[in-house]
Amino acid sequence: QRDTRVIKSQGLEVFFPFLDREFSITALTIPATLNIDPNKTPSRKLMFRELAMKLGVPKDVAMTPKRATQYSSGTSKMLDRSLREHVKILSKLSRKELHPAIQEYLDEMKYQ
Repeated sequence: QRDTRVIKSQGLEVFFPFLDREFSITALTIPATLNIDPNKTPSRKLMFRELAMKLGVPKDVAMTPKRATQYSSGTSKMLDRSLREHVKILSKLSRKELHPAIQEYLDEMKYQ
């Protein structure tokens, strides 16, 4: 729910491919060897990496190992900082206390 609200607030459409029946059926017909090869580095998402290179994405970019977006992009820290600045009660919390409080705040927002 939270992700959907954030995405829509930016004027974008939400699409969860694995919740789409047709997409899932098609995805299940793809042989696993096109996606995973333990002898390659990185060993996962090979088909998408190959497609990216065919579309012109430089090899060093296409072959970069996957990282969790919220950490590698800095959005987690940006969200923490922004909420600390704009929600007074959060500004006094320790980092350990902050994340549950942020989640509670965002959960309340989705019902407004």
